Amino acid sequence: MTDSYGDRLDSVTKERVWRAHLAHHSFVIAELDYLRAMLQVAESDLPLERIATPMHLTTFEVEMVLVQAADVTPARPGFSGANPYEICQRFAVGLLSRSEVVAELSTWDYAPEGEMRGLHAVPTRAAFDEVGLAFDHGLLDRTTFEEILKNLASQD
Repeated sequence: MTDSYGDRLDSVTKERVWRAHLAHHSFVIAELDYLRAMLQVAESDLPLERIATPMHLTTFEVEMVLVQAADVTPARPGFSGANPYEICQRFAVGLLSRSEVVAELSTWDYAPEGEMRGLHAVPTRAAFDEVGLAFDHGLLDRTTFEEILKNLASQD
């Protein structure tokens, strides 16, 4: 942790806060994976009871999960997440290697939201801000962040 608040903590507390920080990101990613998996199961058109029983859930619980899952953005094809921040979270919790996160974030389309290409608006945002935010949040180390920047600059 590099902020001034973190600098006031003793090393044991800093480590505990950092572990809690990573656990939070692991929780967020696990929830996304769960909701996306439930959407895939629902696509099979099984009756809710057939989904609920092996999961030890009630049909009502399955319905509520599917309602929640409807709002989840799917991972972008060819990438491990729906946005650059999620990709950085996956890296920080050990689900992606350094080379994988660099490759994905070096090839992400960082076009501004609504930018027109042909007759279609690109469905992405100026998402590089998410990479900077992930760096600020400690999800990327400086070397990884700089390699991504270098790769992006070499594409121009």
